[in-house]
Amino acid sequence: MTAETSDEILKRLEAEGKKEGLDPKFLEFYQRLLRAQLKFEHRIDLHKPGLSNKAASERLEHGLPLVSFDELALDWSLLQEALNEVTTVFADFPELFGEIPQSLREVPKATPIKETVKAWFEGAKLPSAIVSDEVSEHLLEAVIHANLRPFLTSQAKALLGLVKQDHWRRRSCPI
Repeated sequence: MTAETSDEILKRLEAEGKKEGLDPKFLEFYQRLLRAQLKFEHRIDLHKPGLSNKAASERLEHGLPLVSFDELALDWSLLQEALNEVTTVFADFPELFGEIPQSLREVPKATPIKETVKAWFEGAKLPSAIVSDEVSEHLLEAVIHANLRPFLTSQAKALLGLVKQDHWRRRSCPI
């Protein structure tokens, strides 16, 4: 996503929100979340894929994504920083999500971020250290997804040239 596209998205979001009569807090939340995601997306170094065209074609032919969790090029310190900011954005809107418990705000301290991200990425059960009665698992997944979006978008940009999109007919992202 380019900065120009991002500005267009923010403007369209505002225009549609006013037209549809959306709650201004809902609109403000998404604007802040998008700005936070863009801030981190601009700081991510794109890595050249270590995957040959032949290996990529073979994976795609077998319905396998181009990247497994262990192959993701993630800057864990930047991801940690992003998680803190994204969690703060969610916490600043208790009228939309309810009070965000301290345990969620301290996710980075309570559980190794890599374990949490891997579980989310692979569709596995989230680590018990971050799941509690005071935090909805759906909210946790939304925070993790919002946090990872700029990192996964950058990864997809780096690998997009390896995908013949007109041949991919599956319900999941090929990358």
